[in-house]
Amino acid sequence: MTTQTSVRGELRRFIKEYADDYYAVSLLLFFAAYPFTRFSRLAIIHALPDNSTNKIHQGLAKLVDKGVISTRVDNNTALYWLGDDSSTRKLVLQFGRLAKSHRGLFLRHVSACPQRTEQPFARLPARFSALTVS
Repeated sequence: MTTQTSVRGELRRFIKEYADDYYAVSLLLFFAAYPFTRFSRLAIIHALPDNSTNKIHQGLAKLVDKGVISTRVDNNTALYWLGDDSSTRKLVLQFGRLAKSHRGLFLRHVSACPQRTEQPFARLPARFSALTVS
């Protein structure tokens, strides 16, 4: 029980720190779905549901600065992938599983953020505290 509580607390802190806007959430979920793949910025932009190039670029830069996403330039193309830090990587994958297993609730909450600039998890609803991560 304590392990599950501590995992839930870690995940809650991770969500509040890293999933602070619509684009960060979209990017985290994207990399959670493809944790071992490297993508160009253009591929990421086209894969996400909202193709706002500037916002996605800002989100990528923020996650790279925080160490969640790694980047490298190969043949004049910047490639991005889920970082190698095992604890952060584990939390990104747990976040992806949480979003997948509770998709309807999750999407309703994130899509309710006006203009996609509000912090979607600044005030986590009480329903999220009851969710468990497998």
